[in-house]
Amino acid sequence: TPNGSRVVPMEDYLYNNRQFWLQGRITADLVDSLLTQLMIIEDDYRESGILDKTEVDVTIYIDSPGGSLTALNLYDYLKHTPLKVRTVVTGYAYSAAALIFLAGSERCMMPYSNLMFHEPNYACEKGIADEPIEMVEHITRNIKHLKDVSTGIIAEETGLTKAAIAKRITNRKWFIDAQQAIELNMADK
Repeated sequence: TPNGSRVVPMEDYLYNNRQFWLQGRITADLVDSLLTQLMIIEDDYRESGILDKTEVDVTIYIDSPGGSLTALNLYDYLKHTPLKVRTVVTGYAYSAAALIFLAGSERCMMPYSNLMFHEPNYACEKGIADEPIEMVEHITRNIKHLKDVSTGIIAEETGLTKAAIAKRITNRKWFIDAQQAIELNMADK
């Protein structure tokens, strides 16, 4: 402009355009930050009355190896918010990131992007061998529960049976390209 230019941080630019970048390893802090921003947008739209008058689009671009299953908090929010959330895989969405991708009301993948699902696992600095037997049993029950939850999410979002999904992820990683994702009802386009 005649008055010069101004620098706008990329995060601010994306936020103002209701776009978010879920990149890198998913941590509790990353999930909390994204949830906070989405809740602010939802409250702003609710207070202004826009939520009652039109569909509101929010886009989450995903390029992540996955990470913490605190991602389920984000999945739950995305499934229950009145915001219309478009999820777009720009490179890869593995593990917990793939579950977040499935939460989109519109799910898009770039032509050479990939999804990957696998069984939940246990990561600890000490190692499971250093845990008392009762803790190992508790951890095992929790991992089995998380496997059932994640398998249930995939089944609910795609129409595949839990048995078919379990067969694909038990003791292995299930990689899915964009075309396969469309065929399996994981992606819309």
